[in-house]
Amino acid sequence: MKGLPMMDLHPANEASSDRSDSRVSSVEEKTAALRKLASDLSLAEIRERRRIADDLHDNLAQYLALIRMKLSEFQGNTVFCGYESDLVEIQDLLDKAIRYTRHLTMAISPPILYQLGLTPALDWLAGEYSRRYDLAIRVKAGNRRYMIDEDMRGLIYRFVRELLLNAIKHAHAHTVDVFIRTHGDRIEVTVTDDGIGFDPGAIDSNRDTGFGLFSIRERLTHLGGDLQLSTCPGKGSTIMFRCPVHREITP
Repeated sequence: MKGLPMMDLHPANEASSDRSDSRVSSVEEKTAALRKLASDLSLAEIRERRRIADDLHDNLAQYLALIRMKLSEFQGNTVFCGYESDLVEIQDLLDKAIRYTRHLTMAISPPILYQLGLTPALDWLAGEYSRRYDLAIRVKAGNRRYMIDEDMRGLIYRFVRELLLNAIKHAHAHTVDVFIRTHGDRIEVTVTDDGIGFDPGAIDSNRDTGFGLFSIRERLTHLGGDLQLSTCPGKGSTIMFRCPVHREITP
């Protein structure tokens, strides 16, 4: 009985390897494209939020303040006309509208972020959330000064806000510490809470359970940054992210 002819399997193996490499490359390219799209959408939202907040501050808030001032000029005359109580009621309503407009402006995009910088904006945010949710939030910054372009400043502020809301609403924390420092041309932000913690694997296996961490990590990766976390159920959480502060972001 004659033996079967020997077959050279190397070409087939090489072709299979090439197809596998091609598929991996395609997946990586699509993943990078999705990360860029997500980052571009985030930047577009931040810029639009700032535009709306500036419009509210520069127009609506100013008009309401002017109306309030004009009404005050008539306050003395209303005593003789019998409309004093009506004017007081109108002024009270205007005061509420002015306060709400200011609150809405700060919630959409705080002007302090672009006027005074990241740390003062985070200080304001910590105070606002501390009062609203009855917990202690402390913000500490290193001694080094750092320059951050406005787009990156907006992204970092949004990341920290999301992490604070996670600690408040999901981790049920009582104390949260935010520490900001720089390493060369990179800014490092650490958020530590004493909450209930969570399973780190939930970030990838269930993106909804990740409470925004998956989204933050993807955007940081596109920007040349990274995110690290230390947590487990019942032990609180420490989340640290880094990103370049001098990176140019095209419109």
